[in-house]
Amino acid sequence: MGWKCGCVFIGSIEDGYFSTKPLHQPELALSIHKALRGEPRTAGSPHYFDIWPDQGKVVIGAYEKGAFVADQNFGDLLERGEYDLFDSVSAFYKAKDYLALALHSVVNYAAFAYCKNGTLKRGFACSADSGIILQVGEILPEETKQYANSYERDGETIFTCVIRDKIEEFTIDCIAEEMVFDLAARPLGKRLDEFDENNLQTELFLPGEKKNKDSSTGKPQISQRPFWKFW
Repeated sequence: MGWKCGCVFIGSIEDGYFSTKPLHQPELALSIHKALRGEPRTAGSPHYFDIWPDQGKVVIGAYEKGAFVADQNFGDLLERGEYDLFDSVSAFYKAKDYLALALHSVVNYAAFAYCKNGTLKRGFACSADSGIILQVGEILPEETKQYANSYERDGETIFTCVIRDKIEEFTIDCIAEEMVFDLAARPLGKRLDEFDENNLQTELFLPGEKKNKDSSTGKPQISQRPFWKFW
Protein backbone atom coordinates (compact mmCIF):
# COMPACT_ATOMS: atom_id res chain seq x y z
CA MET A 1 0.00 0.00 0.00
CA GLY A 2 1.21 3.52 -0.74
CA TRP A 3 -1.79 5.82 -0.47
CA LYS A 4 -3.50 7.92 2.17
CA CYS A 5 -7.05 9.17 1.94
CA GLY A 6 -10.00 10.13 4.08
CA CYS A 7 -13.01 11.18 2.05
CA VAL A 8 -16.70 10.67 1.39
CA PHE A 9 -18.82 10.92 -1.75
CA ILE A 10 -22.45 11.84 -1.21
CA GLY A 11 -25.55 11.85 -3.40
CA SER A 12 -25.06 10.47 -6.90
CA ILE A 13 -22.44 7.82 -6.11
CA GLU A 14 -23.27 5.03 -8.55
CA ASP A 15 -22.89 6.47 -12.06
CA GLY A 16 -19.57 8.29 -12.35
CA TYR A 17 -21.22 11.67 -11.74
CA PHE A 18 -18.06 13.18 -10.25
CA SER A 19 -16.17 12.56 -13.51
CA THR A 20 -18.46 14.98 -15.39
CA LYS A 21 -16.74 18.05 -13.90
CA PRO A 22 -19.88 19.30 -12.13
CA LEU A 23 -20.10 22.99 -11.20
CA HIS A 24 -19.04 23.72 -7.64
CA GLN A 25 -21.58 25.66 -5.53
CA PRO A 26 -19.80 27.71 -2.83
CA GLU A 27 -22.98 28.49 -0.86
CA LEU A 28 -23.84 24.80 -0.62
CA ALA A 29 -20.24 24.02 0.39
CA LEU A 30 -20.56 26.55 3.21
CA SER A 31 -23.79 24.90 4.39
CA ILE A 32 -22.08 21.51 4.40
CA HIS A 33 -19.17 22.95 6.39
CA LYS A 34 -21.61 24.32 8.96
CA ALA A 35 -23.15 20.85 9.31
CA LEU A 36 -19.71 19.32 9.81
CA ARG A 37 -17.85 21.91 11.88
CA GLY A 38 -20.05 24.95 12.31
CA GLU A 39 -19.36 28.40 10.88
CA PRO A 40 -15.82 28.60 9.43
CA ARG A 41 -13.56 31.35 10.74
CA THR A 42 -12.29 32.09 7.24
CA ALA A 43 -13.77 31.71 3.77
CA GLY A 44 -12.86 28.70 1.65
CA SER A 45 -10.23 29.03 -1.07
CA PRO A 46 -10.23 27.40 -4.56
CA HIS A 47 -8.90 23.87 -4.40
CA TYR A 48 -8.93 20.56 -6.29
CA PHE A 49 -9.66 16.84 -5.77
CA ASP A 50 -7.60 16.48 -2.60
CA ILE A 51 -8.21 13.18 -0.79
CA TRP A 52 -5.83 13.80 2.13
CA PRO A 53 -5.82 17.46 3.26
CA ASP A 54 -3.53 18.52 6.09
CA GLN A 55 -4.70 17.76 9.61
CA GLY A 56 -7.39 20.19 10.76
CA LYS A 57 -8.30 21.27 7.24
CA VAL A 58 -11.32 20.13 5.25
CA VAL A 59 -11.92 19.99 1.51
CA ILE A 60 -15.48 20.34 0.22
CA GLY A 61 -16.82 20.07 -3.30
CA ALA A 62 -20.56 20.75 -3.45
CA TYR A 63 -22.49 20.10 -6.65
CA GLU A 64 -26.07 19.79 -7.84
CA LYS A 65 -26.28 16.00 -7.54
CA GLY A 66 -23.62 15.22 -4.99
CA ALA A 67 -20.81 16.35 -2.73
CA PHE A 68 -17.21 15.38 -2.02
CA VAL A 69 -15.66 15.96 1.40
CA ALA A 70 -12.14 15.09 2.56
CA ASP A 71 -10.88 15.13 6.14
CA GLN A 72 -8.11 13.10 7.80
CA ASN A 73 -10.42 12.32 10.73
CA PHE A 74 -12.78 10.24 8.60
CA GLY A 75 -10.52 7.20 8.94
CA ASP A 76 -11.01 7.19 12.72
CA LEU A 77 -14.78 7.37 12.32
CA LEU A 78 -14.81 4.45 9.90
CA GLU A 79 -12.64 2.35 12.20
CA ARG A 80 -15.09 2.88 15.05
CA GLY A 81 -18.16 2.43 12.88
CA GLU A 82 -19.36 5.95 13.65
CA TYR A 83 -21.30 7.16 10.63
CA ASP A 84 -23.46 10.00 12.02
CA LEU A 85 -21.27 12.67 10.45
CA PHE A 86 -21.70 11.14 7.00
CA ASP A 87 -25.45 10.90 7.58
CA SER A 88 -25.59 14.62 8.41
CA VAL A 89 -24.02 15.55 5.07
CA SER A 90 -26.03 13.04 3.03
CA ALA A 91 -29.16 14.79 4.34
CA PHE A 92 -28.40 17.60 1.86
CA TYR A 93 -29.37 15.24 -0.99
CA LYS A 94 -32.62 13.45 -1.67
CA ALA A 95 -31.18 9.93 -2.07
CA LYS A 96 -29.20 10.08 1.21
CA ASP A 97 -26.51 7.84 -0.29
CA TYR A 98 -22.82 7.98 0.57
CA LEU A 99 -19.57 6.11 0.02
CA ALA A 100 -16.82 6.86 2.57
CA LEU A 101 -13.24 5.71 1.93
CA ALA A 102 -10.05 5.70 3.99
CA LEU A 103 -6.48 4.50 3.49
CA HIS A 104 -3.29 4.93 5.52
CA SER A 105 -0.19 3.34 4.01
CA VAL A 106 1.94 3.48 7.17
CA VAL A 107 -0.15 0.84 8.94
CA ASN A 108 -1.83 -0.78 5.91
CA TYR A 109 -5.13 0.61 7.11
CA ALA A 110 -8.15 0.51 4.81
CA ALA A 111 -11.81 1.20 5.48
CA PHE A 112 -15.05 2.02 3.73
CA ALA A 113 -18.75 2.49 4.37
CA TYR A 114 -21.56 2.32 1.84
CA CYS A 115 -25.01 3.73 2.56
CA LYS A 116 -28.02 3.48 0.22
CA ASN A 117 -31.28 5.38 0.74
CA GLY A 118 -30.29 6.23 4.29
CA THR A 119 -29.53 2.60 5.22
CA LEU A 120 -26.01 1.36 5.89
CA LYS A 121 -25.32 -1.55 3.54
CA ARG A 122 -21.68 -2.23 4.31
CA GLY A 123 -19.03 -1.12 6.78
CA PHE A 124 -15.46 -2.45 6.80
CA ALA A 125 -12.08 -1.63 8.34
CA CYS A 126 -8.77 -3.50 8.60
CA SER A 127 -5.10 -2.94 9.38
CA ALA A 128 -1.81 -4.82 9.40
CA ASP A 129 -1.74 -5.09 13.21
CA SER A 130 -5.36 -6.09 13.78
CA GLY A 131 -6.52 -7.76 10.59
CA ILE A 132 -10.25 -7.14 10.12
CA ILE A 133 -11.27 -4.57 12.72
CA LEU A 134 -14.90 -4.12 11.73
CA GLN A 135 -17.29 -5.48 9.15
CA VAL A 136 -21.05 -5.16 8.96
CA GLY A 137 -23.52 -5.80 6.17
CA GLU A 138 -23.18 -7.85 3.01
CA ILE A 139 -19.96 -8.07 1.03
CA LEU A 140 -19.81 -5.76 -2.01
CA PRO A 141 -18.94 -6.80 -5.60
CA GLU A 142 -15.64 -4.93 -5.36
CA GLU A 143 -14.70 -7.17 -2.45
CA THR A 144 -15.92 -10.33 -4.16
CA LYS A 145 -13.56 -9.55 -7.04
CA GLN A 146 -10.57 -9.88 -4.70
CA TYR A 147 -11.90 -12.92 -2.84
CA ALA A 148 -12.16 -14.76 -6.17
CA ASN A 149 -8.39 -15.37 -5.95
CA SER A 150 -8.17 -16.35 -2.30
CA TYR A 151 -8.07 -19.43 -0.10
CA GLU A 152 -8.13 -20.28 3.60
CA ARG A 153 -4.97 -21.30 5.47
CA ASP A 154 -4.83 -21.87 9.22
CA GLY A 155 -8.04 -19.90 9.68
CA GLU A 156 -6.79 -16.89 7.69
CA THR A 157 -7.83 -15.76 4.22
CA ILE A 158 -4.87 -15.58 1.84
CA PHE A 159 -5.18 -13.55 -1.36
CA THR A 160 -3.10 -14.41 -4.41
CA CYS A 161 -1.93 -12.25 -7.27
CA VAL A 162 0.39 -12.90 -10.21
CA ILE A 163 3.28 -10.42 -10.22
CA ARG A 164 6.01 -10.77 -12.85
CA ASP A 165 4.81 -14.30 -13.67
CA LYS A 166 5.06 -15.31 -10.01
CA ILE A 167 2.15 -16.02 -7.66
CA GLU A 168 2.41 -13.76 -4.61
CA GLU A 169 0.38 -14.11 -1.41
CA PHE A 170 -1.17 -11.30 0.62
CA THR A 171 -3.30 -10.86 3.73
CA ILE A 172 -6.48 -8.76 3.82
CA ASP A 173 -4.69 -5.58 4.95
CA CYS A 174 -2.55 -5.66 1.81
CA ILE A 175 -5.38 -6.29 -0.64
CA ALA A 176 -8.03 -3.99 0.84
CA GLU A 177 -6.44 -1.00 -0.90
CA GLU A 178 -7.53 -2.56 -4.20
CA MET A 179 -11.09 -2.77 -2.88
CA VAL A 180 -11.04 0.94 -2.02
CA PHE A 181 -9.63 1.83 -5.44
CA ASP A 182 -12.37 -0.18 -7.16
CA LEU A 183 -15.15 1.22 -4.97
CA ALA A 184 -14.12 4.76 -5.95
CA ALA A 185 -14.96 3.92 -9.56
CA ARG A 186 -18.65 4.14 -8.64
CA PRO A 187 -18.69 7.92 -8.11
CA LEU A 188 -15.55 8.74 -10.13
CA GLY A 189 -16.11 6.60 -13.23
CA LYS A 190 -12.62 5.12 -12.78
CA ARG A 191 -10.43 3.79 -9.99
CA LEU A 192 -9.13 6.19 -7.37
CA ASP A 193 -5.53 5.75 -8.54
CA GLU A 194 -6.55 6.66 -12.11
CA PHE A 195 -8.63 9.79 -11.49
CA ASP A 196 -7.24 13.20 -12.51
CA GLU A 197 -7.13 15.51 -9.49
CA ASN A 198 -8.00 18.48 -11.70
CA ASN A 199 -11.40 17.05 -12.65
CA LEU A 200 -13.16 18.42 -9.57
CA GLN A 201 -13.49 21.96 -8.28
CA THR A 202 -13.51 22.14 -4.48
CA GLU A 203 -12.81 24.54 -1.65
CA LEU A 204 -10.24 24.24 1.11
CA PHE A 205 -11.32 25.49 4.53
CA LEU A 206 -8.65 26.48 7.03
CA PRO A 207 -10.25 26.89 10.47
CA GLY A 208 -8.50 29.50 12.55
CA GLU A 209 -6.04 30.50 9.82
CA LYS A 210 -5.86 33.42 7.46
CA LYS A 211 -6.78 32.63 3.89
CA ASN A 212 -3.74 32.40 1.63
CA LYS A 213 -3.80 35.27 -0.87
CA ASP A 214 -1.63 36.28 -3.78
CA SER A 215 0.27 39.39 -2.65
CA SER A 216 -0.14 41.07 -6.03
CA THR A 217 -3.80 40.32 -6.77
CA GLY A 218 -5.27 39.69 -3.34
CA LYS A 219 -7.04 36.60 -4.72
CA PRO A 220 -7.03 33.21 -2.97
CA GLN A 221 -4.34 30.88 -4.29
CA ILE A 222 -4.83 27.21 -4.99
CA SER A 223 -2.80 25.28 -2.45
CA GLN A 224 0.27 23.31 -3.47
CA ARG A 225 -0.64 19.71 -4.22
CA PRO A 226 0.43 17.19 -1.61
CA PHE A 227 2.22 13.94 -2.37
CA TRP A 228 -0.46 11.40 -1.48
CA LYS A 229 1.48 8.58 -3.09
CA PHE A 230 5.13 8.38 -2.14
CA TRP A 231 6.40 5.32 -4.01
